[in-house]
Amino acid sequence: MQSISSRQNRSFFADILDWFSFPLSDNLKFAIKASLSITLVYLIALSQGWNHASTAAMTVMMIASLGSLGDSVDKGVTRVVGTLFGGVIGLTLIAIFPQERMVYLVTVSILVALLLYFARAFRGDNTFLFIAAMTIMIVFQDANAEDAFIYGIERTYMTIFGIVVYTLVGLFLWPVDMQEQGRESAVSLSEVQNKFYQDILRKNREGVSQHDQLFGKEYTLKSFINSFSEMNLSRRQWSAMIYDYQKINELLLLLARFSQEHSVKNPEEYIGSYRRLERETGEMLNALPGAWRERGQIDLPEPFTLQCNIDRLKTLPLSDSVTLTAMSKEMQRLHERLRRLVAKLNSLNSTAPTSFEIEKMPRQPIFNWFDIEDLKGTLVSFLVFWASVSFWIYFNPPGGFFIVTMATALSMVTAFTPIKPSILIVLFSFSFLFAAAMYVLVLPQLHYGWELALFIFGYAFIGYYLINPKVALFFLIGMATLNIANEMYYNFALFLMGLFLFYLFLFILLFFYYIPFSTRPEHLFETLRRRFFALSEILLRHGSNSLGAGLRRKYAMIHLMNTAKKMELWAGQIDTNYFSGIQKEKLTTFVKACEEMAYLLRMMSQRESVTEGKRLLERFQKIDNSNYMAALASEYAKGKLPEEKIKEERRGMKQFAQKIQERLSAFIARLGEEELDTREFASFMESLSLRKSVALAFLECQKQMESIPFHQLKESRF
Repeated sequence: MQSISSRQNRSFFADILDWFSFPLSDNLKFAIKASLSITLVYLIALSQGWNHASTAAMTVMMIASLGSLGDSVDKGVTRVVGTLFGGVIGLTLIAIFPQERMVYLVTVSILVALLLYFARAFRGDNTFLFIAAMTIMIVFQDANAEDAFIYGIERTYMTIFGIVVYTLVGLFLWPVDMQEQGRESAVSLSEVQNKFYQDILRKNREGVSQHDQLFGKEYTLKSFINSFSEMNLSRRQWSAMIYDYQKINELLLLLARFSQEHSVKNPEEYIGSYRRLERETGEMLNALPGAWRERGQIDLPEPFTLQCNIDRLKTLPLSDSVTLTAMSKEMQRLHERLRRLVAKLNSLNSTAPTSFEIEKMPRQPIFNWFDIEDLKGTLVSFLVFWASVSFWIYFNPPGGFFIVTMATALSMVTAFTPIKPSILIVLFSFSFLFAAAMYVLVLPQLHYGWELALFIFGYAFIGYYLINPKVALFFLIGMATLNIANEMYYNFALFLMGLFLFYLFLFILLFFYYIPFSTRPEHLFETLRRRFFALSEILLRHGSNSLGAGLRRKYAMIHLMNTAKKMELWAGQIDTNYFSGIQKEKLTTFVKACEEMAYLLRMMSQRESVTEGKRLLERFQKIDNSNYMAALASEYAKGKLPEEKIKEERRGMKQFAQKIQERLSAFIARLGEEELDTREFASFMESLSLRKSVALAFLECQKQMESIPFHQLKESRF
């Protein structure tokens, strides 16, 4: 009886709690956490009599705007280490060059530029590098050598203090369950993959055209790489599961291509147990979302061995034979990849410690080296540093070296990004009007600590809740002009001088937004389009095995998809009102075609370097040594091909494809007299089909180019 009564009491109290509680959106939770962090930073610093409370507050503002909704101890430690790293470097430079200010500034400019380049190139959370660069500049006390070490240590300490407060608030107030979010991301990707596979079997053209959803969900899953420790996985184990999902996406994309091309009604006549292969693959894909969500087990099918009837395949038309063989090979690979993923997931969901075999995976580079926009952005930051230093030296504005620090740091946000300094000037103007009203009407009326706490919390909450978190930083910087401290001197002239200080570095950023590189979206898009075809040419051209050719192919493999993603970004930023013949829908369709071509090109290059049919492929290339697609890509990269000739070139490419078909038929006829290994023949046919898919994707890019007058993007808007 007592247990029943206690259960009733628990249910009663639970109902009361449910009645008082109401769901909060992620945006509201984030706004409360960030605002509370800024409030605590100010209150604790003021109560302890610490200097530079605004430094800690600015640190929280930047991390909250540039970071994510949730933070962990690992992120907090990383940011603290970055601050200490930058602080040690900054203080060391001050000790080495106590009187040689110009040598000190040259050294700082080089180190900051390098750190900002590393931050741009880093594939992950770059706040460690960004904060390190910021701290190097923060610890410098203008040209005053007196108490420079004490000043630098205090600024470093307050930066660390802001990081610690923000991390602790994120951990204890609505902590983000990274394990659950990682599982939900895997569920979402698994559901999209299952639907995509069903569309392939039904030959649903509209469904398989939505391949961008696969890549989007894959990218989201990769973002949870840092949650592996909370899922009882090692980093290598979690990376292995993400790698499985990445390979499944690749295979599904190829199957979608192949399924639209073959018309064989009874594939089991040519490929043994083909229907069983389809069925078991579908069952595993269908079971994955539930296993992730419910932590259940999935029945693991037996490995599948591909059995090709070569004699029967030769009776089919050549195109059907090539496509069916390639599709069967990809289906077998998908089946095997799903078996590996299911085995890993079963181990994760079991009560025993997670343990599974990890295959050898290609190393994922930590840095995206030699990206052209990263190099240009670093040069812009370097020029911004010296322009602001020159202004500081010759005009000695209020705020001193603060102009250099803010201008250089914000160049990381404005250089080659959609955020324009002109937009920031408008946003800052609104922020300063709000700050001026607070400075005149509210701050003088505050007498108690709790009133100041409510004011700071409300100010920050307005910024983070009503404005996009990525842009809220530029609204909240207005709070820095209030100079909140234990002893405040209300002087509106000083307040206006503070506003003038912010406008100074904003106009410096505006100047370097157009010089030395144009960052107009239409110019960047046209530049990236030409670069895309230049990188495609490298991967399409075959015949050279020199060291230089190998390095160029490696560079193209790394940057081709990244270039396509940048095209997508800047295509969305183009104001089509200035260009009568340009439509955003057509630009989006063209970019999607380029992304698919990039994906297929990368797969083709990876496969042909390790394929089992490489011997046959090399023999075929000797009789087919043309580089027709590479030559076309080269013309597009140079921008020399007039748009009116594209249709003629497409007709030429179709004739070229017909000639290749004839040469291939003759080549396979000669192969009929040889003793062929089934696996080698299947891999050779798969490579040919993949090349055909690349050619079709290239044709699709050309088709989309016909309807877009790219020459208009080179014209002036006015």
